[in-house]
Amino acid sequence: MTKLSNLLCLVAVLLTVVKLGESKKRIHGNVRKKQPVRFYEPRSLPYEDILRFKAKRRQQIQARLKSENSTITNSISGNSTLFNNETTTTTPKPPQVVCYGDLGCFSDEAPFDNTGAVPQSPEYIDTKFYVFTRSNPTIADRQEISYEDPSSLRMSHFNPKNPVKVLIHGFFSNPIDVPPFWPRDAMMEILKRDDMNVIIVDWNKGAVAPNYFAAASNIRVVAAQTAKLIVFLMEETGCGLDQFHLVGHSLGAHTSGLVGARLPGLPRITGLDPAEPFFEDEDPVVRLDAADALFVDVIHTDGGEILSGAWGLDLPVGDVDFYPNGGKGQPGCSNTWVGAISSLFDSSLELTDSMDCSHSRAYQLYIDSINNPCKLIAYPCRSYDDYVAGRCWDCSNNACPVMGYDVGSNLNARGSVYLSTGENAPYCSYEYRVVLKTKPGMTFCRGQITINIAGTYQSTGPMNFFEGDSEGIDADREYVGIFASNVRLDTVKELTLTYTRTTNFLFSWGSYGDLELERVNIQSNVGMSASSCGDTIVREDGMVTITTFNKC
Repeated sequence: MTKLSNLLCLVAVLLTVVKLGESKKRIHGNVRKKQPVRFYEPRSLPYEDILRFKAKRRQQIQARLKSENSTITNSISGNSTLFNNETTTTTPKPPQVVCYGDLGCFSDEAPFDNTGAVPQSPEYIDTKFYVFTRSNPTIADRQEISYEDPSSLRMSHFNPKNPVKVLIHGFFSNPIDVPPFWPRDAMMEILKRDDMNVIIVDWNKGAVAPNYFAAASNIRVVAAQTAKLIVFLMEETGCGLDQFHLVGHSLGAHTSGLVGARLPGLPRITGLDPAEPFFEDEDPVVRLDAADALFVDVIHTDGGEILSGAWGLDLPVGDVDFYPNGGKGQPGCSNTWVGAISSLFDSSLELTDSMDCSHSRAYQLYIDSINNPCKLIAYPCRSYDDYVAGRCWDCSNNACPVMGYDVGSNLNARGSVYLSTGENAPYCSYEYRVVLKTKPGMTFCRGQITINIAGTYQSTGPMNFFEGDSEGIDADREYVGIFASNVRLDTVKELTLTYTRTTNFLFSWGSYGDLELERVNIQSNVGMSASSCGDTIVREDGMVTITTFNKC
């Protein structure tokens, strides 16, 4: 009954969304149009309250803009009577203000009216900071430190000579000692690779469901506390700000941004699918932004339409924004609503897992990138569609950054970049760009081309060149495809081409010829390249193996 109740709640949300409608979105940079309102972490959220608040926020912003425009018009015309209209004489609601000692005061005045609330007290949020090193690399050996207790730092294994990674979770997180807890997994992988300090920020009491309004407001206090801890570490140990790197997921990404705003000169922030509700359409001051650190890299995995169940930020907000698989609908993750329905009939499926699968993929990709020898290479491109079409394969001038842990090796990377990943860990795959050049004068044909690239000891396995089975193939054209495989090939020994004529009844009346090629080019994202020139004819429903390469 619980699953059924949750599903009915989801249906009600959909109906509410349809009724509310969406405002027209702006176009940002070189990525897709901004998407309609979406919501973070689906588990036990008060959807209707959030939707209602979002609609109210739009009205408030529109009223504010109208008021500002009226004021400007009045200033230009010099007509003082314009100040007597209803918009400018309405008494605004007095702001709420709370002050928490040396952490400062927090109000809900613009632009921090984005959540409709002020943060709860530090005592309520109960933020904890835990230090991990190679001397204490497990949760059981965690060492809590406090900026109010210097002795806690002296008794820890914190090494001021080593770099510091600060990991910050998001909304509705488990406590640190209750799995699953992604910062624990990230910490263990980081310490396997590098000798450094890892600090986990545990603020789960302030991020508890179902009050997302409070959690989204509480990040301001958590950020102030984290910034204070970093200053405390520098003052007590002599370490420098240049040693710190913040990594945050969802609301934790925005928390990291607020920390960076308090500590100018912070070297790097990594945002893992920053949360969308109350942030995407708001002032950059309230969320993660490229100005919050010297280098900000962001991984987007759950952008898209609310009807598809997307909860992450689609807007590019970093120096470099990674959009694996287009930044939404990750491989292996079902549509949110389909997954929710499926969980009703399959006891092995958790409703929550099906609903935040793409959202959590961001930190899974980051963790996978730490020790996997396969690197998640991304490509600058105007759009994901262009990337899929194979139009973006230029990595000259060090233009292709590696997503995740090693992006720091290419701090010159900028803009929106795209890549493909697998549906299960390890997510990294090797990509191959194959260009087929048809012969002039070839008779038009229609069907599917299957390719298999073989090296010395292994092959990619069969891969379909076209998405459908009835692609039209013209003479004197280049057809480009991007393919992902778990197999790395450093040389090409054979390329097997199979041409299967379409069986689609819509095209069964056509008269088609054979597939005739004059050139084949193959590239990989790890630097391998091969080409074959000369006439290659693949008969209808036939197969040809090319074994001669690099003689063009």
